[in-house]
Amino acid sequence: MIASNENARKALFKDFDAWQERFFAMLATYGRVSTPTERTSIATKFIKEITIPYLDTAKDGLVKAIVPAIEGLDAELGKLLHIFGEGDA
Repeated sequence: MIASNENARKALFKDFDAWQERFFAMLATYGRVSTPTERTSIATKFIKEITIPYLDTAKDGLVKAIVPAIEGLDAELGKLLHIFGEGDA
């Protein structure tokens, strides 16, 4: 397996608590406004400024957690292919 479920979860949810706190704060603000324009503005700002950066960071953490394992597998496969005359010289 490239990454354990535990390591993958750690990488994906590293900053989830902070995101969740900001989400609840956004909901509180969202609930206090009454116009659709204000609500759209609040939701759009939250997505652009909070959610997208959080998801980008989570993705980067997951990639960082699994890339070394993939590179290791690739190196081992290259060695095996070379042994059997299929790899690069």
